[in-house]
Amino acid sequence: MLKVERWICRMTKLELKNISKIFDIKGRRGKEPPLKVQALEDICLRIEEREFVVLMGASGSGKSTLLRIVAGLEEQTKGQVLLDGRPADRLAPGQRNLSFVFQEYALYPQRTAFENMAFPLLNLGVKKERAREMVMETAGLLGIEYLLNRRPKQMSWGQRQRIALGRAVCRRPGILLLDEPLSGADEALRRELIPVLKELHRNLDLTCLYVTHNQQEADALGDRILYLEEGKLA
Repeated sequence: MLKVERWICRMTKLELKNISKIFDIKGRRGKEPPLKVQALEDICLRIEEREFVVLMGASGSGKSTLLRIVAGLEEQTKGQVLLDGRPADRLAPGQRNLSFVFQEYALYPQRTAFENMAFPLLNLGVKKERAREMVMETAGLLGIEYLLNRRPKQMSWGQRQRIALGRAVCRRPGILLLDEPLSGADEALRRELIPVLKELHRNLDLTCLYVTHNQQEADALGDRILYLEEGKLA
């Protein structure tokens, strides 16, 4: 059981209104007109504070594109992203009170685990001593204190993903976006990490949007499970 003493997250509600995304795929050598590909079509979704919503679908159904739009890493063709009822479309990713855990851990290979976790805090202007406190508290929650002086190449895949998860929650986001974070895990590691995700969600009062194609993960984690089919919510 994770022990939480001073942890308070700023809870956030997420609402998507009529989100659509069309990609223009350039023709060969620029001579052919661009091909328009509809990745998302008229997505309407509301996620309440503390809710854990799982988004499932086949490869190419638009799951990752939807997460990137919520994060501000991709711009929708039409529609609106609302955070706590306020439009967020003009906010940069760092202003959206959310964190993103990618399919691959995306750690800086030359930095230690501690430096990887502290970097986004320092980048936001958190003072060094406070950043250290937040990293150590997060490491305690995840039981990864023993990894803090290691670099990614000195860790297993599961250890690196724990560091990536710690980095994401270290800044105390209101919303945690997770794009197939366990896709590289074997069955034993998946059984080990699912309870970690559940406890983080429960004890940190996080609002979570989790993308996966694994039914076991969805059943174990989700308050609700939604399905994307060819860019539409089924």
